[in-house]
Amino acid sequence: MPRRGRFGPTTKASAFAAGRSQRVIRIGSKRGMSLPSQRCSARGGAEVVMKALIVIPVYNEAVFITRVLNEALFHGHDVLVVDDGSTDGSERILEGIADVRVLRHPVNLGYGQSLIDAFDYAVTNGYDAVVTLDADGQHEPAYIPMFL
Repeated sequence: MPRRGRFGPTTKASAFAAGRSQRVIRIGSKRGMSLPSQRCSARGGAEVVMKALIVIPVYNEAVFITRVLNEALFHGHDVLVVDDGSTDGSERILEGIADVRVLRHPVNLGYGQSLIDAFDYAVTNGYDAVVTLDADGQHEPAYIPMFL
């Protein structure tokens, strides 16, 4: 039986950090989701396509944003950038990238408000999943399929 942590079953990451072995549920197995289309089999053999949104909050990340966006777009999911009042030219860069939805705050409202607005957008537009990435490249877009 898996151990229970403070907020539910202990995750693989927390088990690893504590030096314990832990049962891991595989996602992306033959019976589960297949990548990259994120299709999965529902009961009765029906196929369901997951509608996922990649969210990238941006504040003065002109140096990194093009690379991060290109790598995120590679996976074929919708990408939403929340520009939190950038003043470094990030807005001009975002205007030049096709297939990216952009929400723009006229002034910096903070990372938390950017996420709130992104999650509101996801719920309003019927997304099944959201993956957030940092605009400075700290989160590798190559790992997006592992989260979906």
